[in-house]
Amino acid sequence: MDSYIFGNIAMNVALVGAVVWFGKRWMVGVERTANENRKDMFAHTEQTRTDLATLTAHTTEDLKTAIRENRDEHREKSKEIIDELKILSNHVAVANGRTSKLENKIAVQVALCEDRNKRDACQTIGE
Repeated sequence: MDSYIFGNIAMNVALVGAVVWFGKRWMVGVERTANENRKDMFAHTEQTRTDLATLTAHTTEDLKTAIRENRDEHREKSKEIIDELKILSNHVAVANGRTSKLENKIAVQVALCEDRNKRDACQTIGE
């Protein structure tokens, strides 16, 4: 009976040893896969960081260029508008001067007409 007990103990120890050996092998495989995944993730993260830095640098330069061109375009258009407004202002000043001269001449003619006709015939001209 002792040999039967020792046989069962030996068989149980062998089975536990086999389970431990296979479990250890399985855990080593899991750790190896986890380490490979971490390395791949780190490499992918670094590649993404590099790509984003490059893309951001290009995008930033493109934006700065677009802003600079837009600013220059607005500056040119506003200068053109200001120049056109100055021309219009000069025309208005000349027209106002001419209108003032014409008004003065009309006032003189109305006064002359009033003197000549004693205000009878020129009632509608000055009003």
